[in-house]
Order: sequence, then C-alpha cells, then structure tokens
Amino acid sequence: MTRTDDNGTRSNGTVLIADSDFGDVDIERPIIEDAGFELVAAQCKSEEEVIEKGRDADGVLTQYARVGSRAIDAFTRCRVIARYGTGVDIVDV
Repeated sequence: MTRTDDNGTRSNGTVLIADSDFGDVDIERPIIEDAGFELVAAQCKSEEEVIEKGRDADGVLTQYARVGSRAIDAFTRCRVIARYGTGVDIVDV
C-alpha cells in the first residue's frame, strides 16, 4: 500500500533500523529507499525506545535492541522483523 505524507511524499511505508554497531546505514539506505520505503535509523537501547520509534513502522531491523512481545503488541503496521546476525534471542518468536 502506498502512502502519502503531509508533504506529498509517496512511500510504501517505513522501515526502522532500531540499532546497529556498523556506524552508518549507507548500505541499507539505497536498498530500502529504492524499494519505495522511508528509512528511519535509530540507536534504541531499550524495548521502550523500539516501541516509541517503531510503533507505526512496516518493518523493523535490529541488531541488539530487544523486540519483545510488548513491542510486537504495540506495533500498528509491522509486517516483518529481521535481525542483523544469527539467532532470535532478542526477538519474541
């Protein structure tokens, strides 16, 4: 579904990078934006911050920030949660 924001910018939605230790999102930005999504990069330190930044995101990408059941329940549009790295110990499956 394409959305139009208050400035008239069209987007397929928003992807939140909740946190990472890669220094920047220069690799991710063109991939996400070329797919028609807006990228929001944050450095969330808690699940509460993930909820605050990602409540209306369509996708969440995280490295260390916990995405537990509280966050998942609070997300209003999230369709995918992905993790940088291996394992799912920080994502409530």
